[in-house]
Amino acid sequence: MTPAETAIRRPRFGSAGAMLAAAALAVAVAASAKDRPMAASEPEASAPMAAPARKPAKTFMLKVVVTGDGRPVSSAEVTLKPAAGTELKRFTNADGEANFSAPPGAAKVRVIATGWVSKLSEVTVEDGKPKAEIVLEH
Repeated sequence: MTPAETAIRRPRFGSAGAMLAAAALAVAVAASAKDRPMAASEPEASAPMAAPARKPAKTFMLKVVVTGDGRPVSSAEVTLKPAAGTELKRFTNADGEANFSAPPGAAKVRVIATGWVSKLSEVTVEDGKPKAEIVLEH
């Protein structure tokens, strides 16, 4: 019998001592199990299985150009919600452009800008059609 096992059977310091002894036994057993050969009846521990590699979804670049009164609208909030995918949000730059990488297909574009009427439009994200133009009104 190991000293840790003896301490479990005859705790000297009340219930707190028994808890310490139990913890010591657990550590001792774990340490000895790591160093001993595995019995034939024990299942072999295996490495965690990695998730199957997923093929990255195909995406296309889409530039949304926001204008009003014939000029670019900067700092407009542009939200792109693809039919299949996650909603994406960008702000237009000084040229009124917001760039997105989105899956192909139908998408909704919502534009909100201070001093302009908000606009909701439908666009199609596809290869060969890299730009969508949104014209805002007062």
